[in-house]
Amino acid sequence: MNQSFYNIVKELNQGVDEKKKLEELKEALKNTIHNDVNSALSICSDGIDLASYLQSKTDIAYFKLIKGVCSSLLSQNDTAEELILEAIQNYEEIRDVRGLASSWLNLSMVYINCKDFKKALNCCMKSSKYNSIAGNLSIKGTLLNNFGAIYFSIEDYKKALKYFLESVKVSKELNDTGNLERCFANIGLIYKNLKDYKNALKYYDLALEIAEELNDGLKKANIYQNLSDLYYSTNELVRSLEFCDKSIALYENLGNKARLASNYLFKGKIYNRTGNTYEALTQCNLSLLIWDKLKDENGISETKCLLAELYFKSGNIDKAVNLAYDSILLAQRNNLKNILFTNFEFLSNVFSQKKDFEIAFSYKQKQFEMYKEIHDKEVDKITNNLIIQFEVEKFDYETKKLKEEKNNLTLLNEKLEKLNSEKNEFIGILAHDLRNPLGAIFSLSELYLDGSENLNEEQTEIMQEIKISSEKMLALISNLLNLNAIESGQLEGKPAVVNLTELTSRLIKENINSASQKGISISISKPDYDIKFTSYKIAVEQIITNVLTNAIKYTFPNKNIFVGIYLSKEDEPVCEIMDEGPGFTEKDKEMMFQKFAKLSARPTAGENSVGLGLSIVKKLADVTGAKIHIESSEGKGAKFIIIFKDFKQMEAQENS
Repeated sequence: MNQSFYNIVKELNQGVDEKKKLEELKEALKNTIHNDVNSALSICSDGIDLASYLQSKTDIAYFKLIKGVCSSLLSQNDTAEELILEAIQNYEEIRDVRGLASSWLNLSMVYINCKDFKKALNCCMKSSKYNSIAGNLSIKGTLLNNFGAIYFSIEDYKKALKYFLESVKVSKELNDTGNLERCFANIGLIYKNLKDYKNALKYYDLALEIAEELNDGLKKANIYQNLSDLYYSTNELVRSLEFCDKSIALYENLGNKARLASNYLFKGKIYNRTGNTYEALTQCNLSLLIWDKLKDENGISETKCLLAELYFKSGNIDKAVNLAYDSILLAQRNNLKNILFTNFEFLSNVFSQKKDFEIAFSYKQKQFEMYKEIHDKEVDKITNNLIIQFEVEKFDYETKKLKEEKNNLTLLNEKLEKLNSEKNEFIGILAHDLRNPLGAIFSLSELYLDGSENLNEEQTEIMQEIKISSEKMLALISNLLNLNAIESGQLEGKPAVVNLTELTSRLIKENINSASQKGISISISKPDYDIKFTSYKIAVEQIITNVLTNAIKYTFPNKNIFVGIYLSKEDEPVCEIMDEGPGFTEKDKEMMFQKFAKLSARPTAGENSVGLGLSIVKKLADVTGAKIHIESSEGKGAKFIIIFKDFKQMEAQENS
């Protein structure tokens, strides 16, 4: 008995509770990710640890991706980038195109948040490439939204709106309310930037309605922030404060410190416009405390810039100047040109009022130099925007061209399918017409041989030849009809529960006589419980039968065949069949699933082989979603590893 089978059985009962726990963690994530992001992060960490223990690469990638998304929701963009790139690496290792499409999509959102639109565009293109294979409409809808966000960033609002509206259409068809809310919020931003506040408010209200239906705290907080900004633009400061307070309450509850600090700073700006300097100082100092804890130099620099103005208004000029100096140091370190410009303008005005005109003039010069730098930066921005626009339009053109080519291929494929159908129909008619007379010839030859005492030696020899030849022809016709039925999509029956343990044991018993005639021993290693899954029972039986009879044909006399039944680490039912035959060359392995393939390895006792058995196996595997791996080298036997797909599990994954 092959020792590896014993090791497999030993591991079968391990990890059951852990796998169940993984599913519980995934379920818990759905309920926490948008309302308790910190708890979701903790769940993801537990999921990564558990998946690593189980060596489940799919689950490791999944939890890393979601942890990256959670980090992005907390504005921890560097961490989000690192985690999602790790998830991408994991998905590449297991060649999961849907996982790759989703990961690149989420990474594009991280770069959009960082305002790195070149990288965002690159990620969107990669996501689109993988999704053209995966065919996930939900990803397509979000991609359209992201392309819209990129056009929005370069202020091409017409094209941005076009993408957002296309995304709305896809999201409505799928009832993808999450992406629909994002679309409405983005359309609101376009109208707000165009100063069409009526339409902006209309779309913000639509987005808010969905967020409230979803009870999604983060979405509600973001929309409240947008509404506060809108009312600030229309100078409706009471309404602006109202929505700012609502967003602050939600961000605090969600633990999103960066957004919380931004909103306290914005609240300070609102109070500053109302003339309430004391309250403005309070809010800005709250913001500064949070930025300091986060060690966010950009946030600290911007807040100190506004605090300098506020302390100057309150009469504390020395503190105002010191805050401006602090803000300048941080702004220089982080290349924040607009904040530098504001600080230089502020200090020039302060020293002018103090009658220190020399220093005031020096800051006015710095302000002018900074203006030039900002102007040059704007020119660079316009150039960069044109490059991004060119890349997006080039991508659109290539996508359109590929779609046209795909349509042409679809038409060609339809013609080929029609020809193939006619060919299958012809073969079916021919095979049916031949089967009955050949069956009659075979039966008559058996009948004559049963009464062989009436035949002389030469006649008996002729009858045996007739029997063998007709038997070969009947087997060939039977295989042709099976193959024809599969290719015509006429697989019998419906998916049902298959007991792999019981089925394999029965098939071994049915084939034990043909193995015994060659002195071959068949051993089976299986768990002490039944492995059940949903599939086409007839197809599964045919796959195992063909591989097993193939093993008997190719195993040397007085040798062994080992059969193993177990669940993989991914909970997939597996059947292994290993023979002690001549093995296969690399060329054999390339050809063996082709029709009428002639391999270098030959049956070991002169058995008949027409080259259709493994071709049927491959066709049935494609129909049922099974995977077949072959481990073999010339002179060392062959191992066929058949990994079956559970239809119910596949359906559950698609729905999730």
